[in-house]
Amino acid sequence: MKFCESRLRCGTATSRVAALSRRDDRGDTLVEVLLALVVLALATVALMTAFATSFSASAQHQTLSTVNSALKSLDGQVVSQVQSTQNFLTCAATPSTSNLSLSTPLGYSSSITNVQYWNATTGTWTSTCASNAPQKITVTVTNTSTQQNYTSTFVVNDPVAPPIATSGASYQLAFTTPPAGAAVGSFFTTQPVVSVEDSKGVVVSSDLSQVSLAITGSTVPLNNCVAQETSGVVVYSGCEIDTVGTYTLTATDGSLVSATTTITVTKGVNTITPTSTPPSPAIVASSSYTPTATATSNDAVVITSASSAICTVSSGVVTFIAPGLCGVNFNDFGNVNFAAAATVTQPIYVYFANTITIKSAAPTSAVVNGSYYTPTSTATSGDTTTVSSASPTVCSVVSGQVSFVGVGTCVLNFNDPGSGNYAPATQVQQSFAVARGANAITVYSAVPTAAIYGGSYATVSSATSGNSPVVSTSTTSVCTASGTTVSFVGAGTCTVNFNDAQSTNFVAATQQSQTFIVGRATPTVPTFTVPTSALDGGTTTLSVTTNGDGVTTLSSSTTGVCTVSGLVVSYVGVGTCTLTPQVAQGNNFLSSNGVAQSFSVLATVPSAPRPVSASSNRDSQSTVTWLPPLFAGGAPITGYTVTSNPGGFTCTTTATTSCTFTGLTNGTSYTFSITATNAAGISSAATISATPAAAPSAPTPLTAPSYVSGQS
Repeated sequence: MKFCESRLRCGTATSRVAALSRRDDRGDTLVEVLLALVVLALATVALMTAFATSFSASAQHQTLSTVNSALKSLDGQVVSQVQSTQNFLTCAATPSTSNLSLSTPLGYSSSITNVQYWNATTGTWTSTCASNAPQKITVTVTNTSTQQNYTSTFVVNDPVAPPIATSGASYQLAFTTPPAGAAVGSFFTTQPVVSVEDSKGVVVSSDLSQVSLAITGSTVPLNNCVAQETSGVVVYSGCEIDTVGTYTLTATDGSLVSATTTITVTKGVNTITPTSTPPSPAIVASSSYTPTATATSNDAVVITSASSAICTVSSGVVTFIAPGLCGVNFNDFGNVNFAAAATVTQPIYVYFANTITIKSAAPTSAVVNGSYYTPTSTATSGDTTTVSSASPTVCSVVSGQVSFVGVGTCVLNFNDPGSGNYAPATQVQQSFAVARGANAITVYSAVPTAAIYGGSYATVSSATSGNSPVVSTSTTSVCTASGTTVSFVGAGTCTVNFNDAQSTNFVAATQQSQTFIVGRATPTVPTFTVPTSALDGGTTTLSVTTNGDGVTTLSSSTTGVCTVSGLVVSYVGVGTCTLTPQVAQGNNFLSSNGVAQSFSVLATVPSAPRPVSASSNRDSQSTVTWLPPLFAGGAPITGYTVTSNPGGFTCTTTATTSCTFTGLTNGTSYTFSITATNAAGISSAATISATPAAAPSAPTPLTAPSYVSGQS
């Protein structure tokens, strides 16, 4: 496999120190050395493979596919980091694996235990720092639990390469890194590395022929080896020998001179792993147990009792004979390839059996919020059993009493955790049905004794169910309900109902009712507005203000001045008018009288005089006669005035009811206007017409014959 050809320009690695220490006459040894530096990646892969193998159980080896995957992954990491770091370990820096930026697996520690630098002049590795020279680094990884060490040595080439030597033809094989740390059942802690060299010991990087590794002189196999060959260097991983002894490993490659090394394999670590689970708890004379276990050695594990007074082992079966702590010992005394295993003891607690017996019968008529149930039971241990609810939404247990909180199936758990030599008892349950509970409504608010129209009543009630009862009325013309408040909307009998319907946990409650009388309300005091002007002979319609719903009226206590019909006031005299407003009883309000109010009725102008006649029986004159007004206006008539039209003649009188006008033009029609006057003013005019005429002239004398004596 040509693993490093794409990386040779950046630097490669090898752990073959002897090859680096020789140079030929042409000075080409260093070229081969630097080309072989690719061993860096492979050696580091071996290191990380050791990490991985340390995490697996010693009796269970990793498969080849797992190892190959780890090699490929770690190779890429190491080569990438090393080749990208100039002056990997500078002379001034303390060597540390932290320079690699690789994390050590859990349970392992790592350290750089040796650093050497290539001296191109002498062709040797020295501890003297040389700038831009290849560096040979040894990393040791330690298992912190077993203190077993794994080492890997590799060469890192600085990016600035020194002169490079070339190799000759392939001639021989050499163990660059001999194997070490072999034990049965485990990989070698140091895996072998074999290089192909020329006759001068220089690695032949161009050689890619197949190198074989095997045990010679014995039929014992070399197991699980995986070879990775790159540029003349073969790095092995996963190698192990599973038989104690000292063996010769021989590397061969066709006609090349083979290489040999020896390795001693010690007994493997032997570990016992119990594979059975003991009973818990173990019961005297009841439980039995057949323990099983495996050992790394694959021997049959020997099982004995460490506490024969508590338990015995016969034919591989453990019998429990008394309460206490039973110890079961697992032993493997080892064989030719595995050391004796440490004894493993499995502790088992053994108890007497413990049984719970329920003494109380389950309730047959349990209902929500009903009577408590006190369960009783006994335990073989003599302990007081604990009772709890497995259905807390249906029933609950407090101080040993069961209360019923919901409809459903109540499940009670009876337990005894055991004490002393008695095991925890198997839980026992008791189940029974819980039905809906009784429901009753209680009304706390007292029936109103003085309810009146327009008022309200705040009800207070509760139900066993915990719900708020629904408040309604069956007399909506008298009272209505909104929430818990009842409003009085009319006078009469009010019936208030309280209800609670069936719910999840309670039956419907019996309706509760309250019946009472709602009386009429007292209206506001009736009032009226006093008129601003009241004149004798006049009328006015007033209004009475009140919230009463009866008929409103007015009454007069001064009928000589004013009279009332309903709300119509008639002024019949001058003086003080006193009126009282009233409202009669209605549907929802009582009757009420208001406060009397008084006001003045004043005199007004009289009505017009009543004309009787206008006569013209004399030359150029007319006489007008009238009667007093029917309505004097509440004040005495103080005079009359008569005016003619045309002419504008005026006649005034204070007592008489006639006037004579002279100087009139005969034959002219005159209209006479008559007014009456009192303290309030002048009345309207009454009219009458007359036409004055001249007196007739003397008759013309006629002849008077006298036919009889003494007559003519």
